[in-house]
Amino acid sequence: MIIISKTLNFHFTDYCNFTCNHCFVNLEDQNLTLDQCKNIIDKVKTKNEFNRINLAGGEPMVIPFT
Repeated sequence: MIIISKTLNFHFTDYCNFTCNHCFVNLEDQNLTLDQCKNIIDKVKTKNEFNRINLAGGEPMVIPFT
């Protein structure tokens, strides 16, 4: 039996306070709002196509969600 995991890589920010040489993020200070993130996650959840969501991109803990 082959199990294929469908993973969504969700890049909701590219802001980061580091400058890692190995990073592939294109730093353009583009961030989604909290409402936009919730909307995307709700749409993905209703489709039920993914087994896993990876939160990726910059450093999500340094952006202020207001």
